[in-house]
Amino acid sequence: EPAEQQERLWQMDVHFDGLCALVGLVGLLSQRKTSLRGLLQGLPPVHRVSREVPCAQQDKGRVLRALAEETEGADLSDGLRLEFADGWALLTPAADRPVLRVLGEAGKMEFAQELCDRLVARVDALRKEEKRTPS
Repeated sequence: EPAEQQERLWQMDVHFDGLCALVGLVGLLSQRKTSLRGLLQGLPPVHRVSREVPCAQQDKGRVLRALAEETEGADLSDGLRLEFADGWALLTPAADRPVLRVLGEAGKMEFAQELCDRLVARVDALRKEEKRTPS
């Protein structure tokens, strides 16, 4: 097998093999001569905020598609993921209820809240837009 293919297979093992991941973590701790607590303390703070916004089942796809079209770099692989300079947001449709879930994550709590609030307002606007437009 070519070296590139072997590298890809090894990366997959790390993501799906818990024992391999543990050995990698122990190796990293040994290399940096630190504890798990020390490693975790070196990570930047992360703040998550979640909201739910009412959205009828029949409107969910249209609203997510409209948001994706108006946002550069939108990723539709697992709901709608939007990247921003200081954080990101994920919008996912609830399968069992007429709501869209909005999750915002950023280094500062205020920005995570602002992300969610902005997206909830935009979803509301897009949802109401269709109701005003004659069919």
